[in-house]
Amino acid sequence: DPDLYVARARLAFEHADILGAALVRFALLEEVVASAAAEELGASATDLKPRLIGAATTAAIRSTSQTWVARNGRGDPREIVNESFNFLEQGLAAG
Repeated sequence: DPDLYVARARLAFEHADILGAALVRFALLEEVVASAAAEELGASATDLKPRLIGAATTAAIRSTSQTWVARNGRGDPREIVNESFNFLEQGLAAG
């Protein structure tokens, strides 16, 4: 339900207690993505590249959510997330 998601997200963005819990979940997701990237790259999870991949991935997801909420839940969030990952793939300077 887009309206429910938008309402919940707005509450989270406005209240530090709720936002803090969401950011903790994103930090956990970032670690999972970094570990998976390290394994795929044959690198250590402490190396910069997998950590940056984890951080960029979660930033793209967070930015997608914030953008979609700012647009009042209009449009397809999959298009926004695809655009986010395209920016990352091409480099932010190119976008």
